[in-house]
Amino acid sequence: MSSVAASAGQPERTRRSPAWKRILLGPDEKMQLGISMCLLACSLYLLWFLIVGLVFLPYGMASPQLCYLYMGQELAACLVFYPLVRSGLSRRWSDPLLVMPQMLWANTALIAGYAASDQVRPVMLQTLCLVQVFGFISLKPRAARFMGVATIVMLLAMLPLAAAFGAPAFVLTDEILRIAATCFVMGLLTLQSADFARLRERVLRDRRELRRTLEDLRRISMHDALTGLLNRQAMQERIEDERERARRTGSGFCVALLDLDHFKRVNDGHGHQAGDEVLAGFARAACATLRETDVLARWGGEEFVVLMPDTSPGPAGLVGLQRLRAHLAERSLSEAVPALRTTFSAGMAASHPGESLAQLMERADQALYAAKEQGRDRVVVAPGS
Repeated sequence: MSSVAASAGQPERTRRSPAWKRILLGPDEKMQLGISMCLLACSLYLLWFLIVGLVFLPYGMASPQLCYLYMGQELAACLVFYPLVRSGLSRRWSDPLLVMPQMLWANTALIAGYAASDQVRPVMLQTLCLVQVFGFISLKPRAARFMGVATIVMLLAMLPLAAAFGAPAFVLTDEILRIAATCFVMGLLTLQSADFARLRERVLRDRRELRRTLEDLRRISMHDALTGLLNRQAMQERIEDERERARRTGSGFCVALLDLDHFKRVNDGHGHQAGDEVLAGFARAACATLRETDVLARWGGEEFVVLMPDTSPGPAGLVGLQRLRAHLAERSLSEAVPALRTTFSAGMAASHPGESLAQLMERADQALYAAKEQGRDRVVVAPGS
């Protein structure tokens, strides 16, 4: 079937990202914000790895076994999450940025560190709240609520466990107040995160609907409502694009202006409904008969235009139109009047270098006039084509 799609617009020029940004965040700009957040989280893992290794371990702020365990946990996070996201391996998953696994991983480490070392407890609680902010960019409402509830549950579960196992300098009454205040803040952050996620989903949904609406409007503005073919304006743009391509590559093309013979008699004798059926049926027949590379449009009324890229008005250009004439001679285009047959006259013209669209179509129109003068139901090639 020949092409009836509207011509694509000129691609927008986008500034190429710096090399260092493409290396760290990847070439896909849609993923760069999420990957940058993942890289930021990785830098926090690395920071805690260095703090434990350079401060906690040498100064005995925690047991060596606990320090090594904590350092291993932070190093594993650095070696797993960012490489998975940056490589694109996680794109197939429901959480391509691995936001929830990273938050659970970090929250578990922070809560365990809170119980194990009394020197950093205030910092751990502040960092715990900071981690929740990472969920603002991508978590869905349900996931955001789950993360908040899971973190609060882990905090509350840590209290009796830390007291039972004798965590250092762990005064249960004091810690209850701290944890209660943290849980309150965590609950507020969870509500905000869920609201932000709902807002983000609504914005994305509205953007998708707007994009579909714009595509529908563009399709309507570029296509003929009755036949579904390109309309005159869209075909003019396609021919101009083909002229530009021919100028760059030196290739040739031609256009054929088709007019259904005695179409006024169809409307007058059988009614406009039959006329509309003939126009729509002709469009379907032409699309099924012409080449895949040919572009068909309704030029106006009962006139149609065929754009034939890389074609000269010789046998290769004429064969498609002659095949269409033979096809129409055997086919009825109207259900209301099955016996009705339709023929067409056509004028074909090859594009000349430096020739305007108006000049090209004028030569095709003159050839069409000659076809009608010679008795209709025929194709005439414009002189000099």
